[in-house]
Amino acid sequence: SLTQKALTCDACAQEVTAWLQANRFSSYKQIFQNFSGADLLRLTRDDLIQICGLADGIRLNNALQSKAIRPRLIIYVCQESDSVYHALYLEHLTSQELLEKLAKLYNVSGEQIGELYCQGPSGIYVLLNDEVLQNMSEQSRFCVEAMKSETSDQYKVLLKSIS
Repeated sequence: SLTQKALTCDACAQEVTAWLQANRFSSYKQIFQNFSGADLLRLTRDDLIQICGLADGIRLNNALQSKAIRPRLIIYVCQESDSVYHALYLEHLTSQELLEKLAKLYNVSGEQIGELYCQGPSGIYVLLNDEVLQNMSEQSRFCVEAMKSETSDQYKVLLKSIS
């Protein structure tokens, strides 16, 4: 869909109009009806604010820049046998989000991961809930260890801190 695509400089006027419509800027289709992608992309943030007003000008500028939303926390994980780390970008800071990202990374279903733990002081296992995750340091590094449960098909996943 057009909302996922960034507007390119080679877009024609009709494509600009369609992009504006798809990105909730339909009230500005008339103003920009003869603009090519290059014309619209050349406008500065201040130009857009002057044309569209403060709120919509900033919103349109951000949409045209189409930068990814910055994650609230980035952590790095590797498996014990691996020296390559994978970055996990967390936007919602929930243990469920982390569970889903780990499941996707290691090609298992989320249902296969029963509980998430992180290693605490003196090697204790701390249940990794939302509050623990929200208090993790930015760019922490962990070694991921999966332990099969004796009672089910699920795994307990331990994140061991690496300093």
